[in-house]
Amino acid sequence: MQLTAKPLTARVAEPVSKGSIMRDTLDQLEEIETSKGGLLAFLRCASSRHARCHILSMLKRIRDAHRAGRRWEVQQLIRVYLTSYDARLAATNRAFWQMKPHRRPPKKQLASIASGLNAFKGTQEEVRLIFKRKRSNPNAFRPTLDFGIENRALQYLVLSVMHVIADLHPRQFAVRGGVPAAITHVRNAMKGGFLWATEIDIKDCYQSFDGNRIADVIPLPKKVVEGILISRNLNIVTVPGVTVPCTHHVIFGPADTEEKAKLLFAKYLADARQGIPQGSAASPLLAEMLLAPLLDQLPVGSEVAGYVDNFLVLAKDKGAAAATTSTFGSALLAHPVGQLTPKIKSFPLGGPIESLGHRLTARHGVIEVEPSPSNRKKFERTLNRGLAYLKRPTTSPASRARKVRELKRDLRSWTENFRLCDGMEVYRGNWLTKILSASHVMSTVPQPGK
Repeated sequence: MQLTAKPLTARVAEPVSKGSIMRDTLDQLEEIETSKGGLLAFLRCASSRHARCHILSMLKRIRDAHRAGRRWEVQQLIRVYLTSYDARLAATNRAFWQMKPHRRPPKKQLASIASGLNAFKGTQEEVRLIFKRKRSNPNAFRPTLDFGIENRALQYLVLSVMHVIADLHPRQFAVRGGVPAAITHVRNAMKGGFLWATEIDIKDCYQSFDGNRIADVIPLPKKVVEGILISRNLNIVTVPGVTVPCTHHVIFGPADTEEKAKLLFAKYLADARQGIPQGSAASPLLAEMLLAPLLDQLPVGSEVAGYVDNFLVLAKDKGAAAATTSTFGSALLAHPVGQLTPKIKSFPLGGPIESLGHRLTARHGVIEVEPSPSNRKKFERTLNRGLAYLKRPTTSPASRARKVRELKRDLRSWTENFRLCDGMEVYRGNWLTKILSASHVMSTVPQPGK
């Protein structure tokens, strides 16, 4: 299929406010629950109001055909959408604003990048392999991928389609309300007497999916799935300058031999090529789409809150909790897109229940919600390091101003994520006062021009 590129003078969209997206355009997708989340953020990146309306119109047709079960029509409409310049430019703008500033290309190149995107061929742009420590085991690492502008743009392009064809379960919250919605559901269930809780976490979920089978269950063109949504065909490279000896000291520890370091490094690289990629914008929704059918198999009488690969099962008695957990575990092991291994953790009656960084406890008919101690400790450690940096006399005014903005942004994001917790407004105010106080320390670094 030939891509028809428009002239490369298209306006690069700046992020716009919600008010600038007219109600009449949003009404076209009034029944799409994700329109207030990731899809709305995508629409804000359209280059013009006309382009936004065009994108919405195409998505509406895809959604309607999908709901009517017209599979062939869905495939054809998706092909038209993925080759649309308006959609490709919106995806490129979205990718640009989601990248770290030092990784962004010049704005004047975005129109050219959008014109060259091909969702059916993918891209050979390099994907950087980085390592992040696992929260559950500080001595283990999870291979994560850092994508460039082309890969990110293709992910957001396909993700916008996935939003309108995803048949999710009502108890999946990763792209519909996020953590606050999931915790609200858990709190309400506990208020209703569902006090027996079990957490089911899927071990190495993303890499456990079989990339060869995903195209059979996802209503997207096979070439799009293989080129964008799975890891196998990505051009994965290590971060420039990182060698095996460096990896040996930084990641694997001084006690390991050089040969063992090489073997472990090769294992991490192989793991990164399995299943669906860690770090892809499309992977969370793809995982939820693959896991959604399993929730329909759960017995009646229990409640569940799902967030990507993490599930909290709640029941009114111990037997029901055990039965639901057993059924769900068996369904994971028999999943048609790969054998998924559940990690199961049970909580005492009434809690404390720790889920998604929160701790919920039933006391005297009241459900108390607070950040988990480990989560609070980790966040406060980050803030304290930032405050120490601000208090250094050698910190330049420009660096201090950047750090203040960074700390305020982190504080706002964290407290918003934990807004259901008791006393969060007071907590935020106390830390904001500390940040502002530390920002007024006099700098001994001369300012330019003085």
